[in-house]
Amino acid sequence: MNRKESWWLRSCYYVFYRLLAALSPLRLPLDAGDFGLMSRRVIDEIRKMPEHHRYLRGLRTWVGFRQVGIAIERSARRAGRTKCSPLKLLKLASDGIFAFSIVPLRAAAILGAVAIGLSTLFSLYSIYVKLWLHSP
Repeated sequence: MNRKESWWLRSCYYVFYRLLAALSPLRLPLDAGDFGLMSRRVIDEIRKMPEHHRYLRGLRTWVGFRQVGIAIERSARRAGRTKCSPLKLLKLASDGIFAFSIVPLRAAAILGAVAIGLSTLFSLYSIYVKLWLHSP
């Protein structure tokens, strides 16, 4: 699929899809868009899901039905401007990463454990200094 956006936006899309595919245990399709033809069974399964922030590209894979990708040539936007600001695109990307990868949760747990460990060491050091080095 050839996109007509700027080179930096195309690069961001390219990196994001490959990063998400590397982080996710699911085989998420690369460079997939939101538009697609889905059977009623697929739609019904997706609608049963409780997610509030729906990353549709991943949910289509999650429900487990067979998918067939079709490469298309996307035309440039004919009129108007996109409603997807860079901030909205970052939010969509974070929805996809947090919904379909355990890596951010593991990274947060490791960071929290390191912070607790360092805080404990500093607390012990502070008690030692207070009680033994500054006592009259």
